[in-house]
Amino acid sequence: TSWTAFTFNDFATVSDSTKHGFAVQYESLSGDAILVCNNGTTGTSGVSYKVWNGITLSATNTITTPVSGEPAQLQLATAPDSDELVLVGSNASNQDFAIVWDGDNWGNTQTLSNIAGAGNTEIAVVYEQQSGDAMVVYGDNTSSAHYRIWNGTTWSAQLDLAPPAGVTGQVTWSSVASDPTSDRIAFSAHTTNSETWLAVWDGSSWGDKLLASTAETTN
Repeated sequence: TSWTAFTFNDFATVSDSTKHGFAVQYESLSGDAILVCNNGTTGTSGVSYKVWNGITLSATNTITTPVSGEPAQLQLATAPDSDELVLVGSNASNQDFAIVWDGDNWGNTQTLSNIAGAGNTEIAVVYEQQSGDAMVVYGDNTSSAHYRIWNGTTWSAQLDLAPPAGVTGQVTWSSVASDPTSDRIAFSAHTTNSETWLAVWDGSSWGDKLLASTAETTN
């Protein structure tokens, strides 16, 4: 019925105020909320998290990341049929990583790229709504995007998402959305050459690609 400021604010002080260093999602079954943030430190302990159970907030804990460096971009996605979440992030060196929350603990870390894109939000995560598999999509220094699939047990190898004909810039921003009635995923990307392109995942492969614009603004 009303908003109340948590007593732990401010959560952290970070070195770059222009990056998306926080995320929050609810577990699908328990209804608990998971809050993650950049805690302002380097090394492999730069992400902190708290759990909100609807009544109280847990103590602040840290997540061990597979790459070192202050996290600059963080995103969370929630499994449709369990309390699992997947966290993706980039650090100050533009390295990308993914970590799985199983409802109790963080683990199954995966380094995605050591040569990430231009330092914007070129990494995204989403769940297929029927299979419950998670997909992470990310960029590097090519015009293609890349992706991996988490099936609840293991990560797939890195796979390529080639852009439609005419795209020359590398991915600097990306976004994904899942269809609630199928395993379809929509993907959009913005590039260093002011292009925007689109693609659709049908549950097994990418198609319906479109170069939507070649005259977008820089960001």
